[in-house]
Amino acid sequence: MIEQQVKASDYLIVFLSAASAVSEMVIEEVRIARRIRQQQGRPKILPVRVAYEELLPYDLGAWLDRLQQAFWRTPGDDSQLLDKLADAIDGGNLPLEALDPNRKRWGLARHRRAALTSPT
Repeated sequence: MIEQQVKASDYLIVFLSAASAVSEMVIEEVRIARRIRQQQGRPKILPVRVAYEELLPYDLGAWLDRLQQAFWRTPGDDSQLLDKLADAIDGGNLPLEALDPNRKRWGLARHRRAALTSPT
C-alpha cells in the first residue's frame, strides 16, 4: 500500500523530528522512495527538520544528508516553510539553509573535521 502511494507521488515530504528520525516506518518509507526514484525518476524527497538538528541515524543520514533540507524551528516559521515547499514543488529546490550556529552537531563538515584531526 505505501509503495503504491509512493509510486504515484511526485514528492515525498519527510518531517524529521527526534522521534521520526528513528522510526522504522519513516526509514522504510524513505528507502522505498529512494528505490522508486532510481527506477522512475520520482518522487523527489523534500526533508523538513522539525525542531531537530541532530545527526540523523546512519541509514537516513546516508540518504538525506546530501539533500538540501528545510528547517521548521518554531511556529513562527510556518509561512516561510510553506513558501519554501511550494517553491520546491514548483520545480525549484529547497533553499540551502545554514545550521543554527549554536548547534554544531549536524553536517558533513563535522565528520570531515573529526577524520582529519589526529589524537594528541
